[in-house]
Amino acid sequence: MDLTVIGGSSVGTPVLLNELSIAVAEGKLPKTHVRLFGRNQLRLEKVQAYFKHQIGTEGVTVSTHQNMKSALTGATHVLCQIRPGGMESRAQAERVALAAGIPGDEGLGPSGLVAFLLGRSAIRSVIDQCAHYAPNAIFMQMSSPLGLFVALATGHMPMPSYGICELPCVTARKVLKFIQARTGLENLTYSLAGLNHQSWLYNFRDSENIDRTNEILCAIDDPELVDIEPDMIRQMEAIPLPYLKLFIHGDRELTKQLGQQNTRGEKLMSWIDELDHAYCDGSEPDFHQVASLLGCRNMGWYKYGVVSALQKFIACKDQTFPLNLPNHGAIEGIDDAAIVEVKCKIGNGIAKPIRATTLPEGPAQLTQNLVIYEQNALELPDKPTVHQLKDVLALHPMVTQQSISSLANQIRTIAISST
Repeated sequence: MDLTVIGGSSVGTPVLLNELSIAVAEGKLPKTHVRLFGRNQLRLEKVQAYFKHQIGTEGVTVSTHQNMKSALTGATHVLCQIRPGGMESRAQAERVALAAGIPGDEGLGPSGLVAFLLGRSAIRSVIDQCAHYAPNAIFMQMSSPLGLFVALATGHMPMPSYGICELPCVTARKVLKFIQARTGLENLTYSLAGLNHQSWLYNFRDSENIDRTNEILCAIDDPELVDIEPDMIRQMEAIPLPYLKLFIHGDRELTKQLGQQNTRGEKLMSWIDELDHAYCDGSEPDFHQVASLLGCRNMGWYKYGVVSALQKFIACKDQTFPLNLPNHGAIEGIDDAAIVEVKCKIGNGIAKPIRATTLPEGPAQLTQNLVIYEQNALELPDKPTVHQLKDVLALHPMVTQQSISSLANQIRTIAISST
């Protein structure tokens, strides 16, 4: 396997390399060469040096690149994990939403729209170069907002493009473990449908295909399970992924965020700065400090997202795994071209969405509204007018009528200054 990582100088890349090495050692992946592409040559070299020192090169070899042609030519798989503008852009996007009285998150709501407009040009460039230099590679997107960036790649790449996120699997595993402890039910299946970070677990069935959903929803009595109050879970008739708390408990989450001295993006800026010094200040990385700092953040998206997806893609036999990809009839009532998050059958390098059972009314309506919002966001020009931004923002369920004008003006200012 020949994997190109766009954004390979990310401080967290050694975690990906480590998870790949474990998978190769366990026979879950073939020997792999990883090409790290990044703009920061020094950081690329230090990331490579740290990996060789901590993990070695048996099974996984690494090369560094600042030229897209050399990084992409011959790749079998491409992972895009760039964050255009870095954490500074994420922090800026979060502050825009908070100033309007809306919780901030780089992938959702007004913050997500800012991140999309700031990152669209860079993602387009990556897509164009991947299509030119690696037309037969499987393209995996992790940049946020995921659905919007997968939509940019869809139709522009010779091969299908897929959005990778570990949250559905991780949340489902946590929920099923909780349910087994409360009820004794095991070997349950479930449906998954929605948009990235905004999807739902529902239609739980036992080994005899008997619907156990009501029993399971009633057994959830811990608001910390998915950070949603149990009565709201029962009202929705489905278990939300944790980020849906920004919709369901918006006031609570806004109060929490406003009570923090720094936004999540600002905190991560400090963490990245510390790691940058630990990697680059000496003639070699400060191996102990880098390991300590990497351990401060759970980067499960590499193990449960990227590596798990790669295992499924190279398998000869179809396996089930959640992906973000065009709907193609998977969710009833949703446009076929819309990017959704659903279970897929994957094998031999091909993924096809599995038709989901009908969503309960509340989740179905929210999903339809979000699809319409994203489709309109994709149509925004590089330099949108305030009026155009108002029209798109008005479609988002988190945006209030009172906040639309101020949001539109702030977002236009940011979008114009970045072009």
